[in-house]
Amino acid sequence: MMRSLVKALFALVAFATPQLAQACVSAIVTDTGAVPYDATAPSDTLRTFQVRITGTCGQTAAFPVRIAFEDDVDLPPFEQVGGVPFAILRAGRNLLQSAASGVVAPFDVAIDPAGEVLEFQLQLAKGYVAETAIRPIELSVSYETGEGFVEEARFPMSVAIAAMPSFSLDLDGGFGTRQMDFGVLQPGESEDTVLGITATGPYRIDMSTEYGEKMRRADPCGIPLPAPRDAADFVPYSVTLGNAVLGEALGLDDPGPSIGSVLAKRAVPVRVTIDPGLQPQQVRAGRYCDVITLSIAPQP
Repeated sequence: MMRSLVKALFALVAFATPQLAQACVSAIVTDTGAVPYDATAPSDTLRTFQVRITGTCGQTAAFPVRIAFEDDVDLPPFEQVGGVPFAILRAGRNLLQSAASGVVAPFDVAIDPAGEVLEFQLQLAKGYVAETAIRPIELSVSYETGEGFVEEARFPMSVAIAAMPSFSLDLDGGFGTRQMDFGVLQPGESEDTVLGITATGPYRIDMSTEYGEKMRRADPCGIPLPAPRDAADFVPYSVTLGNAVLGEALGLDDPGPSIGSVLAKRAVPVRVTIDPGLQPQQVRAGRYCDVITLSIAPQP
């Protein structure tokens, strides 16, 4: 009899524990999916999602609840996903709190026990270098029991972003093309411009030219004369990007900005220099031209 009684007692305790933890509300959060994030967008990225809250303890009338969202991951940086600060908004007020945030005003609302659908917004701050990531958070719903006690139910959810790569170049503050005019040919003479680089990750810059890093005799530029006879129809030059030498066989690799940094355009000087060893009397009279193309691409 003693053995049977002990077994029955253990069975009763194991069965009773889950009943004590039963919440009197349920919550279903619509999945926002991975929100596309473009660091070059002019404004914050917003994605609306819904939460349906229902009473589960036989409530017969509307009852008040207090709603907040918590970044419950122990690993900092807090309130960031993929390097981007985020917030959960209701009527423009942030309901997200974490170990790093101050007191956040929760959202109080009366819920129809049959179910109430509430709308919130996920806000991703503009202008950050991001990576695709998921960060778990929790929805907290507090309510008062029939006995006057305040209970809290917590529901897991997640915030996810899909970082959209952005790589672009411009010249002299926003232009896509730039003409360098050296005037009368002088060996070693240089012309300068500025290359604006926007990148959200590691990148490579490559150069290509129309005539192989040489200006070809043409009249006018873009309409070359008949097939060149010899080296006297060309003027060689070199190109530097910052402190690096560029060439058709020599590109430039850069690690790019770090994740979580503010996206900023990087201005890098470009210099084109006529071959210092050129002997002007060894080239034919006329106009000499070439077209240099700089391109940027993410590193594989």
